[in-house]
Amino acid sequence: MVAIQAAIVWDCALIANRSIGLLMDARPAIGTGKRIGTLRLTRPSRCMYDAASHADALLGIETGNIVWNNYEATEYYFPVKYRDGHGRFLTDMFDRRVNLNARDAHEHLDHWARLFMEHHQIIDTFVVWGTHSGLDAMLTQWYGPEPVFHREDLRVFQHR
Repeated sequence: MVAIQAAIVWDCALIANRSIGLLMDARPAIGTGKRIGTLRLTRPSRCMYDAASHADALLGIETGNIVWNNYEATEYYFPVKYRDGHGRFLTDMFDRRVNLNARDAHEHLDHWARLFMEHHQIIDTFVVWGTHSGLDAMLTQWYGPEPVFHREDLRVFQHR
């Protein structure tokens, strides 16, 4: 039993290392002093706790970047608060689960269309894992047709 558990933990560590390593490879393309939104369209890994699911917070360390996906900032016990309602609203929007392959995918796309229409000016950089034709059309409208970084299923778009 210990050998099986060790193999599972080792497998999860390899998956996290690959995913987080890819995100760290994208850091130079993201830059510093940016306001970043991230979205994961790809399925979560087979690990019970997917370390890469919150790795986007690493994009804010020692960069001066603001990462809108900081779900912790919406909790009452988190010591950092927002100056205005935009930050809280964006964090709530980014914190929602997204499944563009679900029956209600059109509702999820509407959610992102509203987010981009109303807040694209305060999202300098958009980092997305995976692709979806509807979302990609929105990204093209606000961030241009070509990502500044693209490797495997990770893409980074800069605001035009």
